[in-house]
Amino acid sequence: MPAKGSKVWTKEGVLQESKKYSSRSEFAHGSPGAYQAASKKGWLSEMVWLIPKVRNWTKEAVFEESHKYTSRTEFARKCVGAYMAAKKNGWLEEMTWLPLKRKIKWSKEECLEESKKYTTRNEFERNASGAYTAAVDNGWLDEMTWLPLQVHRKWTKEECIEESKKYSSKVEFQNNSKGTYLAARQNKWLAEMVWLKTPVLQELKQVRKHLVYVYIDEDNMACYVGRTSNLKRRDREHQNLNGKYRNDSLKQYFDNLEVDIPQPIILKEALLPAESQYWEHYFVQEYAAHGFFIINWGKTGVNVGPLGGGFIKWTKEKTLEESKKYRTFGEFGLGSPSAYQAAKKNKWTSEMTWLTYDQMPNDYWTKERVIEESKKYSSRAEFEKKCPGGFSAALKKGWSKDLPLPYLRVPNQFYTKEQVFAESKKYHSRTEFKQKCSRAYVIARQNGWLDEMPWLKLLRRTWTKESIMEESKKYSSRGAFQKGNGSAYGIARDKGWLDEMTWLKPVRRKWTKEAVFEESKKYTSTTQFVKHAHRAYEKAKDNGWLVEMPWLHSNK
Repeated sequence: MPAKGSKVWTKEGVLQESKKYSSRSEFAHGSPGAYQAASKKGWLSEMVWLIPKVRNWTKEAVFEESHKYTSRTEFARKCVGAYMAAKKNGWLEEMTWLPLKRKIKWSKEECLEESKKYTTRNEFERNASGAYTAAVDNGWLDEMTWLPLQVHRKWTKEECIEESKKYSSKVEFQNNSKGTYLAARQNKWLAEMVWLKTPVLQELKQVRKHLVYVYIDEDNMACYVGRTSNLKRRDREHQNLNGKYRNDSLKQYFDNLEVDIPQPIILKEALLPAESQYWEHYFVQEYAAHGFFIINWGKTGVNVGPLGGGFIKWTKEKTLEESKKYRTFGEFGLGSPSAYQAAKKNKWTSEMTWLTYDQMPNDYWTKERVIEESKKYSSRAEFEKKCPGGFSAALKKGWSKDLPLPYLRVPNQFYTKEQVFAESKKYHSRTEFKQKCSRAYVIARQNGWLDEMPWLKLLRRTWTKESIMEESKKYSSRGAFQKGNGSAYGIARDKGWLDEMTWLKPVRRKWTKEAVFEESKKYTSTTQFVKHAHRAYEKAKDNGWLVEMPWLHSNK
């Protein structure tokens, strides 16, 4: 095993290291550096000794596991597999040692009593959010004279510079003196603080500040799993409190159900960026395996998506220097995407005369050139990744079968076309094939073999009014119906049958001007209005009504 943080993993070293483990999850957890190298370079498929590890949770094993925890929340957070098995089989009600947290209805006296434990409104909100929300909703905050409104200090340039000298880097400055850091950044004084080192990405990748979280819709068996280095900020982004994240998949999902987004649950914390990628993917797979609908749009996994945890500020000099490592703009974009984006944004690409464009003339890719180019690669996947133009020409012009490259290698037990075909004959339809053996189905689809399997029927359901009415009774709202069965919902909507489904909750509240103004009077600042009634706030903002609400003080 190499010295920590110093080894360059060779293929032989990675294969040798992987033999210490019996499953991919053990390998990733026990030796993340070697696992990342294997995942990135495509060696995992060669490690046939690593078996996917899925535990079969019996009732006895679930009950034994549950005794380790003091609440259902802790159980769900620390052992999601056992918790899901308990929930699915209806065993949670038998676990009397796991209390179910129920929402407390705060009376005025209880709120006043609770608030006296704190010295500021921020502290009250942070430590007793339920009581604080009740106080805001009922207008009791103004009676809590012992909780002063936070007054933001105005930092002078001299004070900012003096404070910054206590730290050695911008990240340390930001983490330990946020107000001062923000003042320095807003007034552009950071450039004068030459004693503050700008961290490079490699240093920030070693900081264990990332975590993996989940939002759960228990009624509809759906969840959103994500990772972040700042959960409070990420939650605000999901809630779209600043108006920049209208297309967030989580927000759109709960908006369709006409309910508010629940509180996130932390599944695992104190992780390195790459570890958070692994655990995010692990929990997505775990929830999916237990029948949950995954709300996430993006792909998950190690080396999928940005690592986060910091960034390099690409100056013109650094960007030009970085670009000289590549031959073409395509290579530059793949090898250093952040530098490439900085170059495009600042229009420095015209100065990079050493980089050529990857695009070829329309008649460049002849059959001979495509076949010659393909010989440089070991698989079709590698050809597609490293030469998308040539690969695309082969597909469009029907030369794919003539390429001297093997099709996608079939993982685990499916190594040949014959084995995939033999597996498919166990099923009656493509849907059943996909559900019961997704691995073989994907291989068949990617290699174009599905059309050669006439024994697999393409199922197309014909919806009658009666069958749609029966289907709709499985759901409690129109949003849930649309999410659960889009085809039935679409026909019901087009035919005008939705109004007959009285068991489905009506659409969300329509915010008229009077209703918005009435709601806004419950709050004393725009921040409170946004946080506790963000739909009403968005309506007011879109229609320009905020200027007519003098009782809402700006926090600026």
